[in-house]
Amino acid sequence: MRSEVTTQTITRKNSLFQNFPNPFNFETTIRYQLVENCNVVLSIYNLEGKEVIRLFTKNQQTGEHQIVWNGKDKNGKEVSSGIYFYILKSGNFTETKKMTLIR
Repeated sequence: MRSEVTTQTITRKNSLFQNFPNPFNFETTIRYQLVENCNVVLSIYNLEGKEVIRLFTKNQQTGEHQIVWNGKDKNGKEVSSGIYFYILKSGNFTETKKMTLIR
């Protein structure tokens, strides 16, 4: 009987997780993980590709983070029901996820 040993390399990378709840009505939580200290930009876009709100631009430390979006635009007005995209940019990492708002 022959036995083989397999070696897997675990790659640590930044991650953007699915928001919860999704779909949401009043507010939703967005979680992400950083593997190194870096400048982070997290924004919400509508289906037309227009930025609804930039939740933040700041330097953050390694680890898991979360932010709650209240469904309002940069002027503090409630956005309408629909599909939105949230995009996390940090260093050379960019990831997009889709979420649904139901009013």
